[in-house]
Amino acid sequence: MSNLTDIVPEVRQVTLSSTPIQLSATATNLAAGVVTVIKATQSNVGEITLANSQAAAVPEAGNDVFVMQPGESITVQIKDLSRIWVGAWENGDGVNYIYER
Repeated sequence: MSNLTDIVPEVRQVTLSSTPIQLSATATNLAAGVVTVIKATQSNVGEITLANSQAAAVPEAGNDVFVMQPGESITVQIKDLSRIWVGAWENGDGVNYIYER
C-alpha cells in the first residue's frame, strides 16, 4: 500500500458526560490498512471510554469499555469511525484523532 495524499486531524468533545458521541459524526469509508490514532485530550479532567455502542460508552461501572486516561492514545484499524462511541466522565472532556486520507 502506498502513502495516501494527506492526514486528517479531528477533535471531538463530549458535551454531556451522560451522552456519549460517535468518534466521527458521519460515516467514513477508510481504505484497508489505514491506521487511526485516538488520543484522550491531555487537559481532560476524567477518563474517556470507548465502546461499540452509545449505551455501552456511558461511563458507568460494569460496562464493557476501553478506558483511557488523559493523554493516553491507542491505534485502531476500522473502516467506519462512526462505529466507535466516546464517553467521558466529565462534561467537555474529549479526544483527538488523526488518520491518512
